Amino acid sequence: MHSAPVQERLARLADGRLDAAFVRGEIPAGTDDVRFLPLTADELMVALPARHPLAERSELDLADLAELPLRLTERRNHPALVDLVLTACHRAGFQPVPGPASSTLQDTLAAIGTGAPMWTVVYAANARLTSHPRIAFRPLRDQVLALPLALGVRRTVPHPELLVAACRGRAAHDHES
Repeated sequence: MHSAPVQERLARLADGRLDAAFVRGEIPAGTDDVRFLPLTADELMVALPARHPLAERSELDLADLAELPLRLTERRNHPALVDLVLTACHRAGFQPVPGPASSTLQDTLAAIGTGAPMWTVVYAANARLTSHPRIAFRPLRDQVLALPLALGVRRTVPHPELLVAACRGRAAHDHES
């Protein structure tokens, strides 16, 4: 398993350094050697300091977060995620207060865990696997933020449906846990 920005993963996939790559969001243009097989949609949750008053709620409205700095990765690392979140904030009636950019989810959660008033979004599957007493993960009440998830494979890979079945089987297992 390799973690890298989407364009780098797709380049590795196209030149044979990777066998498959997960891609969230819109299918990138210029990927003729790669086919994308839809898997599911990854729902996002809000992560904020557990001691923040908003963490006492079981669900949040996106507009509740308007005054808190938003900590996200740089757009070049994950354009689909950044665009989804910023567009949702605009639809909720606010321009998010920019927090410091972060390089990894672990860095972001560590910063939020210090109690500094800020928030980010985390894939619900990751939130279910992460337990930290200083971080609260909350779903959004009326607005679901989700990114489509696809598996990219080289067009020459035989029987990609076996990879898709394995991925869907794993995703179903993760949702049951």
